[in-house]
Amino acid sequence: MNSITSIFRIINTSSRSLRTLSIPGQHIAKMATNASVSEMEKERELFLDVFPSIMDTLVTKTKFSHVPHVANWTKKVLEYNLQGGKKNRGLSAALAYEMLEDPEKITEEKLKISRVLGWCVEMALLYTTMGQHLDFEMAHRHKKDYSLFTTEKYNSIAKFKTAYYTYKLPVCLGLLLANKTDPETHKRAESICIDIGLLFQMQDDFIDCFGVETLTGKIGNDIQEGKCSWLAVQALQHCSQKQRTVFVSCYGSPEPAHIERIKRLYEELELPALYHRTEKHLYDTIIKNLEQLPPDSMSPKLFVKLLDLIYDRKN
Repeated sequence: MNSITSIFRIINTSSRSLRTLSIPGQHIAKMATNASVSEMEKERELFLDVFPSIMDTLVTKTKFSHVPHVANWTKKVLEYNLQGGKKNRGLSAALAYEMLEDPEKITEEKLKISRVLGWCVEMALLYTTMGQHLDFEMAHRHKKDYSLFTTEKYNSIAKFKTAYYTYKLPVCLGLLLANKTDPETHKRAESICIDIGLLFQMQDDFIDCFGVETLTGKIGNDIQEGKCSWLAVQALQHCSQKQRTVFVSCYGSPEPAHIERIKRLYEELELPALYHRTEKHLYDTIIKNLEQLPPDSMSPKLFVKLLDLIYDRKN
C-alpha cells in the first residue's frame, strides 16, 4: 500500500512542465472508430505475460525470506483475486503511456514498466474502497428511506467507486511515465476521466438490469440488493406518488415478482429511452470538452479510444 500511496502523492504534487502534441478539435469525432480487436488482444497478451514475473519478484522479496508461507499465501490471494476479467483498467495504464509519450521516447523497457503499473492498478486502492463503502452504505440504509437516492450522491459513488480506479489512475500513471507532470494537465485529465467513469457506471447499472445474461455472463442484482443505481435514482425523480409506492414496496426485495415489477416500472417510466439519450448526451459532452483542450495541453486520442471501448457496450 505504501507504493500506491506514493503514486498518489506524486500525482497530486508533481509540478514539472509538459510538452505534447495536440490534434485539431474538428478531427476528434472522426477518430472514434473501434480499436482493432487483434491489436487489443496482442496488447492484452503482452500485459498478461508480465504477471508471472511480478509474482516471482513478490515472493522473493527480502521481507518474505523468513516467512515463505506468508509469501505463498500472498501469491495465492493475488492470483485468485486477479484471475479472469477483461483487465481493461490495467490495460488502460499501459495504453495511456503508449499514447501520451512522444513516440521517439518509447522503449521496450518503459512499455514493460507501464504494464507493471497496470497490474498495480488491478490490485487494492484507497479511492475504490471509499466508493465501495458509499455503495455498501446506501444498500444497507433503513429499508424505506430513499432520501439519499439523489443525483449528487450517485455521482459521488461513480466518482470514487469507478472513475478514479478505472480511468484517473491509469491515465495519470501514463502521464507520469511519459514525464508529463504539469498539475494543470493532470487536473484536466482527472475531470475528463471522472466524466468517462460516470458514463461507465451508468452503463454498468443499465446492463445489470436490462443486459442479456448470455452476453454479460452474470445475473443482475442491483434491484434485490437495493443499490443506489442510476435507474433507481431516475425512477424516484420521474415517478408519480402511486408509482413511488410501488417502488418503495418492491425495491430491495429478493422476490422474483418484486424484481420483475421494478423492471416493469422502469419501462413504464421509459427509463431505457432516457438512458440511451443520456448516454449519447454525456458522450457528446465529453467529445466537446476534448475539442476545447488547449493546444499545448495533451492529445485527446487516448480519451477518444477509452470512450470508444465502452460507448454503447452490451457487457
